[in-house]
Amino acid sequence: MGYVTLAIATGRTAKQAIKLLEAGGMDFPDFHNNSRKLVMYDRTNTIKLIFVKTADLTTYVEKGAADIGIIGKDTLMEERPDVYELVDLNVGKCQLAVAGFPGQTYQNGKMITVATKYPAIAKSFFDEKGIRVETVQLIWHHSSGYRI
Repeated sequence: MGYVTLAIATGRTAKQAIKLLEAGGMDFPDFHNNSRKLVMYDRTNTIKLIFVKTADLTTYVEKGAADIGIIGKDTLMEERPDVYELVDLNVGKCQLAVAGFPGQTYQNGKMITVATKYPAIAKSFFDEKGIRVETVQLIWHHSSGYRI
């Protein structure tokens, strides 16, 4: 019997996604909070669940290693992978904010530099506002925080 391979990004999104799957009648007996398993099957062996790094999930789906995936919309908006967004599950909500120095104002027409983890999203946001930006991508390192 075949199964559907479902990729889930590890972390907070995974816990919320598992709750949704369970609410829909899909039970993964090997899943528990302390589980370190990266591959497991539902009770009926019709769903193969794989836990992958967020940065890799869209590649799994694009290349066919997973049939579907559950990931944050921020990743879809930033990476713009060649996949279909089937439904917004309203899990893993995040909020993006623009921060600057107090009292500093934007001078119309002047290019500003924006440091961000999400350069494509930031550029799109500022383009909509007619503000020219140069984006600098920040990368999170678990040991030392953000780096350019």
